[in-house]
Amino acid sequence: MTLRPAVAALLLGASLSACSDDATGPGTAPPATGEITVDASTGFAYLAMDGDSLRSVAVANPSTSTAWDIGLFGLSTIVNGGAGGPGSTAALCLCRPTNLTIAEVQALNATTERQRFDAITAADIPAASNFRTDTLVPAIASWFTGAPGASATANSQRVFVFVVGQAAPIYGKLQVTGITGATATQPGAVTIRWAVQPGSGTGAFGAAQTQTFTLGSAPVYVNLITGATVSSASGDWHIAFDGWRIRANSGASGTGTVSVTYGDSTPFEVMSATIARSVPIVAFARDGFAGAFSQPDRQWEYVSSSNTVYATYDNYLLRRGETVFKVQFPSYYDAQGQSRRITVRYQRLR
Repeated sequence: MTLRPAVAALLLGASLSACSDDATGPGTAPPATGEITVDASTGFAYLAMDGDSLRSVAVANPSTSTAWDIGLFGLSTIVNGGAGGPGSTAALCLCRPTNLTIAEVQALNATTERQRFDAITAADIPAASNFRTDTLVPAIASWFTGAPGASATANSQRVFVFVVGQAAPIYGKLQVTGITGATATQPGAVTIRWAVQPGSGTGAFGAAQTQTFTLGSAPVYVNLITGATVSSASGDWHIAFDGWRIRANSGASGTGTVSVTYGDSTPFEVMSATIARSVPIVAFARDGFAGAFSQPDRQWEYVSSSNTVYATYDNYLLRRGETVFKVQFPSYYDAQGQSRRITVRYQRLR
């Protein structure tokens, strides 16, 4: 049977339309590789898988929004799934079989690593069960020794240094000194001591304060500058006792600007504001998540001796439903050398 030209054109158009929704369907060229650079210096920058592209999106409340798939802030990367958010995005690291040494990371060749990225195809996508969502990782960690329960004791060797704010940061130090009446689900009464700089954020730490907080099933929010407890997460708080976790108001736990680092070798009495302010800002962390971007490898290698971040060029897969992208992080710096201006290389595979 011979088709009239008009009918043939209609059938051809329908056939092309049917193929257009498949990123790598038979007879379809794969989408082009793209790159996007985001400013992840002062808070999370959010990206969404949209068609064949990753695009930047503004997110008012990441804990309730499904408009984003991946978020980047400094060295931290999260996905919108699990503890990371209400979405269904998960990730997988196509990591090297062994970890690289610092020298090996520094010697990586950008051209060769681009070739490794280009070699990944839809055939490399594993089953959905291999992808991971995120779990919470508080910045204030290992503040007790032993397992949660009656035998747990305060880790009095660990001194936390925290900073509040960015334009005019205020530094402080904190230590957990006692735990009494603990159970498997609650630490009972927790005693802490802390000191902060005066309100201007300059000079020495003020006098140390000590306070005991009796904990129940509801979180207890504390303002470390005023020493007052706060009624809810919407108030002005810096740390929150939440079961056996101490959350900092930042990142995964809140909208605040509290960043934390710690040391086990400098006693609380010796830790001064001068020492605290000398710690490189990259050593501070906000509450974050553990997932494909943190275990077993991360996409960055920080070298403290030079205060430099190197790309590991590990490749990752992002999945939401049946949509799958491959991503790589080739640079932590922009063309002017500013840090936390992260470049993401991507290509849609499915």
